[in-house]
Amino acid sequence: PVNGSAPANVITALYEMSDHYPVTLKLDFQVGYATSEASSPASQVAGASISSLTDTDPEAMDVFKIDIDDLGTAEGLATKVTNIRIKPGVSNTADWTDHIQGVKIKNGGTGVTIGTPVITDAYIDIPITSGNLDIANAASSLITLSLYLNTSDIVDGAVLSFMIDADNNGFNSDPTGSVFNSTFTGGDITSNNFTIDVIATQISFIQQSSTVVVNTAMSPSVTVAGTDINGNVD
Repeated sequence: PVNGSAPANVITALYEMSDHYPVTLKLDFQVGYATSEASSPASQVAGASISSLTDTDPEAMDVFKIDIDDLGTAEGLATKVTNIRIKPGVSNTADWTDHIQGVKIKNGGTGVTIGTPVITDAYIDIPITSGNLDIANAASSLITLSLYLNTSDIVDGAVLSFMIDADNNGFNSDPTGSVFNSTFTGGDITSNNFTIDVIATQISFIQQSSTVVVNTAMSPSVTVAGTDINGNVD
C-alpha cells in the first residue's frame, strides 16, 4: 500500500539502511463471543462420608455439580469446552495431592472423555479435547464431578470441598465457538462437604522398635492401630 505516514524519501532511506529482514505477522482470531459461563445448578450433590476404600475408577463418587451455560448470541455457535478448573472450597482440609487419585466428569448422565487431569493442592485442571464437551448455542448442560482416592496417606476425618472461582475461573474453550467470560456473573459455585472415613478392619503395627535390649524399655515404643486394608489409620 502507499505510505501516508512519512515522506517517501525517509521511508526509502530507512529501507536502504536496513538489513531487509522478513517480517512475519501472526494473527489469532476469536470467532465466538465471550458469553459462556458456569453457574450453580438447581441442586447440589448432598454432603456425605467418603470411604477410604473408594480408591478405583469404577468406585468414583459424585461430589460436585455445575451448570455450563452458553448464553446464546447472534453468532449462533456452541461452546466447545477445553478446560474445567476446580479449586478447594473454604471448608476443605484434605491435601489434594495426598488424597485424590483421579477425577471424572459426566454431562448429564453420560461420561465425558477427558485428558490427564492436573491435580495440585491449589486446583484441579480437567483438560478436554474440543468436541468432547460441546454446549449448544443458547443451551445449558449439567456437569457432575466425581473422584476416587489414593490408597495411602489418607487422613481419617479430612474434609473435601470444591468450588469454582468466579473471578479467576480457569475455564477455557475452543475459540472457534463461544468462549468463557473472564468473570462468571453468578458468583462462586460451592459444593457441600465430604468427610473421609477410614473404617478399621484390622490391627496393624504402625511403629516398630529399632532398639531392643534385655531389661530396657524398647525404643521407640511399639505402636499398633486400627487400619483399613491399605494401612490407613482409623
